[in-house]
Amino acid sequence: EMHIIHHGVTSKLSIRLVRIPLHQVNTYGSIVLINDVTHMRQLEGLRKEFVSNVSHELKTPITVILGFLETLDDYLEDDPEQSRHFFNIIRRHTHRISNIIEDLLVLSRLENNEEQGHYDFESHDIKKTIERTLELVSEEMNNKNVQLQTDIFSKNISANHRLLELAVRNLLENAVRYNDKNVPQVKISM
Repeated sequence: EMHIIHHGVTSKLSIRLVRIPLHQVNTYGSIVLINDVTHMRQLEGLRKEFVSNVSHELKTPITVILGFLETLDDYLEDDPEQSRHFFNIIRRHTHRISNIIEDLLVLSRLENNEEQGHYDFESHDIKKTIERTLELVSEEMNNKNVQLQTDIFSKNISANHRLLELAVRNLLENAVRYNDKNVPQVKISM
């Protein structure tokens, strides 16, 4: 790897050198092949970061599910109401894992250009999409003591349901995750 300074700006350049020796009678030399692999190295870095983030995102709900399954086993007969509460937590986190896996599959298809031009657009009520998505991030909101105020009217839009929900969930999760602790309220208007 080399660093190149061009017009006062330092940039990182990753190159691959391959040397092929040439041996002929009374002649020695080499052919050197130079490949710029900067973009490939950047993509590898992004992929590693992505895998790390996904692993972390999957680990949390799986840990919660396992813990509540063990607890649920103790409460099944003694406390049906508490059992129902634990069951709902398990269901919510199972849906979260399912959504993460579905997001990975969508990203994989997009990366491989499998979905280009193959989107099914249907009419969706944006308010209902946001309300469903709020249920998915409600636990994280409670943990960070963040309140979400919505001022959204029912409005039908034409969209791909899965990608619309993915976009809204990412926006809401980022709003909660990166919210300043001194601002305990996030407002969505539409």
